[in-house]
Amino acid sequence: MSRSIALAALLPLVFCSLLPARGESAPYVPGRLLVKFRPGADGAARAAVATELGATTLRRFTLIDAECMKLGAGVSVEQAVERLRGRPGVEYAEPDYELRVEGAPNDEWFPYLWSLDNTGQTGGTPGADIHAVQAWDVFTGDPHLKIGVIDTGIDYTHPDLVANVWTNPGEIPDNGLDDDGNGYVDDVHGYDFANGDGDPFDDHSHGTMVAGIIAGKGDNLIGVPGVCWQAQLVAIKVITYNGYGTIDAAIAGLEYAVTLGIKLTNNSYVAQSYSQALLDAINAARAAGCLFVAAAGNGGSNNDQDPRYPASYNSANIIAVTSSDNVDGVALGANYGPTSVDLAAPGVDIISTFPDSMYRTMSGTSMATAYVTGVCALAMGQHPELTAPEIKGRVLAAVDVEPYLTRKVLTNGRLNAFTATVADVGPETISGIALGRAFPNPFVERTRIAFDLPHPGHATIEVFAANGRRVAVLADRVLGAGPQSVEWDGLDAGRRPCASGVYWARLGFEGRRASRRLVLMR
Repeated sequence: MSRSIALAALLPLVFCSLLPARGESAPYVPGRLLVKFRPGADGAARAAVATELGATTLRRFTLIDAECMKLGAGVSVEQAVERLRGRPGVEYAEPDYELRVEGAPNDEWFPYLWSLDNTGQTGGTPGADIHAVQAWDVFTGDPHLKIGVIDTGIDYTHPDLVANVWTNPGEIPDNGLDDDGNGYVDDVHGYDFANGDGDPFDDHSHGTMVAGIIAGKGDNLIGVPGVCWQAQLVAIKVITYNGYGTIDAAIAGLEYAVTLGIKLTNNSYVAQSYSQALLDAINAARAAGCLFVAAAGNGGSNNDQDPRYPASYNSANIIAVTSSDNVDGVALGANYGPTSVDLAAPGVDIISTFPDSMYRTMSGTSMATAYVTGVCALAMGQHPELTAPEIKGRVLAAVDVEPYLTRKVLTNGRLNAFTATVADVGPETISGIALGRAFPNPFVERTRIAFDLPHPGHATIEVFAANGRRVAVLADRVLGAGPQSVEWDGLDAGRRPCASGVYWARLGFEGRRASRRLVLMR
């Protein structure tokens, strides 16, 4: 099939709904109920619940010890919830709520991707990007890292994705058997939980566009580069062709990710109500070491006051993302939250892969979320020894602090691929070396940076701007063991004053590195 392009001439596709706060009514699947049993509830107790409701079990979730039930005729969801309230052996029962999707390589469309390298090419502010080019100079991705795209599926035949789509080595395609014994039949490239089969092909488009941002094949002369040029995208379809899905499917998709040992999932969808079952599944995934990146939503509202789920759940493995634009502003209509949204990433007029070998533009926090997932994947590949919470900490600590994000997101910053991937963020000891306290920090004229070496040897201490450019060398010589310090006066290598902003001091010693963020205020 010939490849066609649809770009600025198309109206951008924007996904997301306005969601009610917890406790308000929200759409749910009629006749379906999610039930979690208490530890120790025996088979008789579970059977009694099913009998009373005339229910049959549609799906069991071993991840959270819960069931999705189809209610008998004449029993409404509201009646079933009320009957099970306070029932011995039942922890909770809730409706199955609907959810919906959110809205320097040689790749031919790379020059238009301001989000990766903003030179002002779209009328934007130069530098208002994620500094991907600097990160790619060091690392372009781990070809063995599996990334779960929990969405509308993926066009796994797309020429810009096919090389980075996961293929199950233990499954024989289309034979109707569970060849690898993982409980899922014909899951060659993932699984379709929206329709209950092994083919997660994208019949909508949203998941394919998200996948292209995360890991479109880079430097292949066609299309667009993703943040990761190498990865294994696992298609986990929980949304149907019309852009809607269910909590049941989302939980099943997350359980599948845990089964495959996936440590990173992209979740660019929203649900219109708080679901304890989905939160339980996210927390269970956290216990399995999986990081959960979620879209803040597109309603222009404050998520601190009007929560959007799953981004607004209080779970340590969630990274909640809003979107920024090409002139360094919060994207029009993007949700924000000083405590509930972690950071911003580009999300306006983003070109990405589209089904049937095409490319289109899309806007929304879905796009921003995919950029964060891509950077998390780069950081995981570059630092495989780190846990999911440590990767989250790296990504949040590495942001470019921007005035327009003050009191909009928790970090006050925009995603930075270079510092998240390359720098060893934080004052903690890393492989026997430590770059410790800087005082004062923020500073106006000068700051003193403490560090510690385990034994004498050659060490370097360099200062980098947030875009990855080295601005000063504070030490490049043999130093003794133990605690010591250097001073930076805020001048570059040419003894010119550096502009106000975020900088990174990096200690290098015997192939190891540790970094500390510095804030210069003129």
